[in-house]
Amino acid sequence: MGRKKRRKFFNFPNILATLRTYYKLSNIEDIARRYFIIGLFDGVLTGLGVITGIWMTKGTKITLFSTILGSGLALSISSAWGAWEVESHEAEIKRKEMEVKLHRPLRGTLIQKLSTFSIAWTSFVHGVAPLIGILLPVIPFLFSYSYLSFLLSITIGFLLLFITGLVMGKISKQNMIISGLRMVFAGLITFIITYFLGIH
Repeated sequence: MGRKKRRKFFNFPNILATLRTYYKLSNIEDIARRYFIIGLFDGVLTGLGVITGIWMTKGTKITLFSTILGSGLALSISSAWGAWEVESHEAEIKRKEMEVKLHRPLRGTLIQKLSTFSIAWTSFVHGVAPLIGILLPVIPFLFSYSYLSFLLSITIGFLLLFITGLVMGKISKQNMIISGLRMVFAGLITFIITYFLGIH
């Protein structure tokens, strides 16, 4: 009986089906997309700053990777935790307002479950995005610790920013190129500041 109960409890197809249903019903695609873009942007800018700063101050490969990893994890945890706290407070306010209007508690209802799912998903997305943004530009350094790797790394960072801007422009139905260049400009400012700070 114990084994049967465990198998029933860990029925992954049913769990995935439930999560897909919650995703559709919660209608969080827009807010999750915004959280992902913001998180990716933060991660890329942080990565550009760390990579440029360490390279210009002649830091070692170990220093670069340990700093990138530490910064990425800190930014990821901060983003996920921050999103969880903000969304939780907002959801609590909305829940209380709805309870007043409906004249009944909503804890344990589908509305409450969808709200919890939305908070968890947006927090996950906002936590993963900056980690992706900060780790992708450092890939060239896995093969060699050279000036070429540094240039490729910065190029990847700018490319990620430009693509992010293109997506934002398409979503908002604005000029995609201008939107992409605005994001690149933010990266360029970060690069220039950290570059000159690293010059002895």
